Parts: sequence; C-alpha cells; structure tokens
Amino acid sequence: MAFKLFLLLEKFLMILPKGWRKTFFSSLASIGYYSSAKTRRIVKQNLDFAFDGKMSKNEIDSITKYSFKNLMFNFLHLMEMRKMSKEELSKKVTVQNAE
Repeated sequence: MAFKLFLLLEKFLMILPKGWRKTFFSSLASIGYYSSAKTRRIVKQNLDFAFDGKMSKNEIDSITKYSFKNLMFNFLHLMEMRKMSKEELSKKVTVQNAE
C-alpha cells in the first residue's frame, strides 16, 4: 500500500514543472534539517572530530544544511531518471574512451 502511495506521489511530482519539484525537495530538506536534532548533533560531532574543533558553528550549519539538500536532490534526480527515455538520457551522458 505504501509503495502505491509513493508511486502516486511520484506521478504527481513529475507533472509539476522542474523548478517546483526542486523547490518541493528543497523544502523537504529544510524540514528534515530542523526536525532532526539528533542528526545535526552527530554531524557536529563528526566535523569536530575530523577538523579538531576548528570549524565555526556557521560552517558546520552550512555543511549540515547542504548535506540534507544534497540527499533530497539526489532522490529527485533518481526520480527524474526513472522517467527519462533512452534518447533523453543519451543527451545527458557522454562516454569517453569506451574501448
């Protein structure tokens, strides 16, 4: 049942213009960022460990927000690729040194 609802949502989103879809997923990323205090805390701990606590709070927040957006945009890209024809995909992909 949940998968069918997902497919219905996907069909609806694919009807919308690309800019609206991008805005929708960007909004989801913002909601995820603000509603996931545990994840934000883990990211801060990891960045503090990796950079010996030398990063500012603004840098950490910026990286964390970007990570949420990147995750959502990757998901959006996968949805869009599922609906691409072979011709559309071949226009976007360049193969070098195929041999």
